[in-house]
Amino acid sequence: MRAKPYLRDFFAASVVYDPTSPSGLSWKRYEGRQIKGKGQDGYYRFQLGGSAWKAHRVVWCLAHGDITDGSLHVDHIDRNKENNGLPNLRLVPASENQLNKKKRLARHARKRHNRWESHFSMPVTRKYVYVGTFDTEEQAHLAAVARRLELYWVF
Repeated sequence: MRAKPYLRDFFAASVVYDPTSPSGLSWKRYEGRQIKGKGQDGYYRFQLGGSAWKAHRVVWCLAHGDITDGSLHVDHIDRNKENNGLPNLRLVPASENQLNKKKRLARHARKRHNRWESHFSMPVTRKYVYVGTFDTEEQAHLAAVARRLELYWVF
């Protein structure tokens, strides 16, 4: 999928960078419109010209100019998707953006109801094995690894 170009003049006519706003943007003329909330991926979005736009990319575009190269990403330095302040944003290639990604142990754990649920699938049969719930992601991950070793390795 090709990334759509982010053009400064297109956005500058309607929105302005506002560091006091949660999304980092405000409308030039309010007219009852609001910057939309977060999408499923956790980024602030808004509608303009019949398209949805990610707020952090628009903030970068307004401050530094057009983003026409689809291979460049606007990266949140502190990994916080809600922090769209200019000092927290940088333009990097996709490979460097991946290096700043949060590392997760969640191969064997997922968060449900404010607790970490531990589980895994058996390698050959693909049968789902539920281990239990834990307070931290690390505890859930270690419990799943221990249970998996217990099932597959005879001591």
